Amino acid sequence: KKKCHVVGVDMIPVEHSDHLDEFWLADLNQPENLPSLEQFDQVLMLDILQHLDNPELFLDTIRKKTKRAAPTVIITTANIAFFIIRLQLLLAQFNYSKHGILDMTHKRLFTFHSLKKLCLGSGYKILAIKGIPAPFPKALGNNRFARFLVKMNDALIRVSKTLFAYQIYIEARPTPVVSEL
Repeated sequence: KKKCHVVGVDMIPVEHSDHLDEFWLADLNQPENLPSLEQFDQVLMLDILQHLDNPELFLDTIRKKTKRAAPTVIITTANIAFFIIRLQLLLAQFNYSKHGILDMTHKRLFTFHSLKKLCLGSGYKILAIKGIPAPFPKALGNNRFARFLVKMNDALIRVSKTLFAYQIYIEARPTPVVSEL
């Protein structure tokens, strides 16, 4: 709708998508094989980092591949410090599942502090950090009660995002590597 050129990247081929202009088949655990990213204004890493073997290497390589263009990088990931997970730990429960924060495919778990530290340590300037409420409509159906819970969760995030955000949202900009300066 905004006339953007959208490129999807994954190791699983996408057969057909009305939302992608291009698709690159790539294993994100080997980011050095990605082509240059300097032509992009934004790079979206939506629920990606927690699935990678080495998120530090990934962010560092993406930073190098953007060269001096410095696109806005948007990162989302699950918040392992979400109050429900804390309650489960208090009750000696730490159960992985097919979906959610403790998804069985997650290799790394992040808090606001650890994700911010990862971004800063990988040479990114943080522009914004926000909390995202739990997907109650997805779990309970798109009804009044689920929408009320999202509004309530949003209000609680304003009180303490580290405790009440289901997901972490970071906007950052890669700083140039020395060879580009």
